[in-house]
Amino acid sequence: IVMAVKTKVPANEEVEALQQPRQDLEEGEEQSIAELLASEAKYRAIAENIDLAMTLIGTDHRILWVNSLVAKWFDKDAEEFVGKHCYQEFEQRDKVCDYCPAIKAIATGQPNEAETQGRKPDGTTFTVRDRVYPILRDGKVVAFNEIVEDITESKRQEEELSFYRDRLETLVEDRTSELTKVNEQLHK
Repeated sequence: IVMAVKTKVPANEEVEALQQPRQDLEEGEEQSIAELLASEAKYRAIAENIDLAMTLIGTDHRILWVNSLVAKWFDKDAEEFVGKHCYQEFEQRDKVCDYCPAIKAIATGQPNEAETQGRKPDGTTFTVRDRVYPILRDGKVVAFNEIVEDITESKRQEEELSFYRDRLETLVEDRTSELTKVNEQLHK
């Protein structure tokens, strides 16, 4: 038995109507890609021009990305950090740092920070405020952003101010003591 099947060839209007959703989808994809690229360009402009060291690090402490300030501090290309452990690259250590704010941030899913001494490859140290912001996916920490600020100068100024404050207090105490003695002698 041979069966014949008749198929209706769609008219041009029907073909165009079927193709329109596909064209809309393709235009939407192009727009989404353009928006994504624009968003990435804005993020990069901020991250690369801010006076803060920024890193993206996995929960295994392997570096995923660093901004240009990190590369400048350590005199390396940013790409050289990728895939390496943060504690080895930034602290020349063999294990995670004892003070590491990421440990608590990973455990709690909450931001954390520490103030510590950073060490550059040439051995010079500098004081930093190290802030860590966990990145969550489905409630689980999958990575963290680390924002490091060099606070060496502000700490130096703080110490200098403290020195002068203490010195001024000593001078006031000495002068008060002298005036008290003179006052006592006058009243004798």
